Amino acid sequence: MNSKAAQLREIENEETKAMSTNAGQQQVAIVTGASSGLGLGITRALLQRGFRVVANSRTISKSKELKPSADLVLVDGDIGLKETASKVAEAAVSHFGRIDLISDALTCSSTMRESIFPSHSRNIRRRILKRTSTLMSLDTSS
Repeated sequence: MNSKAAQLREIENEETKAMSTNAGQQQVAIVTGASSGLGLGITRALLQRGFRVVANSRTISKSKELKPSADLVLVDGDIGLKETASKVAEAAVSHFGRIDLISDALTCSSTMRESIFPSHSRNIRRRILKRTSTLMSLDTSS
């Protein structure tokens, strides 16, 4: 078995354990760059799978593709700015109570990580970073 497959299996096992402790609760995701392209696709896919989503882009509130709902919060702003990253994280916690997944589709912003991770344990921080780096290294063409 290749090491990437083993890493993904380990991450899936960790996520299954985490999800079982949140049984009956919808998962909460933050998606940046959500107004178009990959970010928009990720946002739609997560919503279709029952996630609650906080979507961000510079002018997401003007999006013709996404409209706010009980499961979707839109936050305008440049995610490279600490104020915006904090606003996005605060929106997730205030509207949905937590953050389970971060998809920083546009920028892979260190500002986003710095704004969110101080409020989370080291284990959660490690798990998110591990998952992100593994997913980013996968060859999705196969």
